[in-house]
Amino acid sequence: MRRKTDRQTEAVSPVIGVILMVAITVILAAVIGTFVLGLGEDVSSTSSAGVTLDEEPGFSVTFTIVDPGNLDSATVVGPDGARSAKATDTVQSGVEVIIQDGGFNQSNIQNVTLPPALGGGEANLVGDEECLIRHGQQTVREFPVRGADIGCSAQRLQQVANNNLGLGLDIAGSEINYEAGAEYKLIGEVDGSENVIQSIETSED
Repeated sequence: MRRKTDRQTEAVSPVIGVILMVAITVILAAVIGTFVLGLGEDVSSTSSAGVTLDEEPGFSVTFTIVDPGNLDSATVVGPDGARSAKATDTVQSGVEVIIQDGGFNQSNIQNVTLPPALGGGEANLVGDEECLIRHGQQTVREFPVRGADIGCSAQRLQQVANNNLGLGLDIAGSEINYEAGAEYKLIGEVDGSENVIQSIETSED
């Protein structure tokens, strides 16, 4: 009887071992799969873009988008935490975001020429701001900007678009002012997640 029991035990042991190995393999596969999928989601929601910086110490700084990468939108954040409007339509290669001490005079700003159906004449979409987006797009948020410069806050864009088309836009952010010795950030957004694409601390005079 003992010999038979021993043989039965010897026969069962390898089966239990195989079952345990299969179970462990399945568990490991599930854990690794979850980790890899989770990691993939994190990577896809991290914003990336090619951006260069140019500075005229004590006077201006310019962010230039060389490659928009996977950005859904971009925002400029000033040293006091002020955030510009989110740039969506204008996130394209070649777009410049210029922050300049004292703002911009009329000869440096490209205004939008409104078609007769929208009242005609020219409209300044930058106003007295010290930050503008130079983009070259023809339409922004359904409004025909015809390549005109836009203030980073988009306050003037919102005002003109709503007054002339009744679009009911609610896109405006805060004005971004230039300061020497201060930090400015270009924040990118993908799938609702934000991270810093490029930043600079402006030089003192």
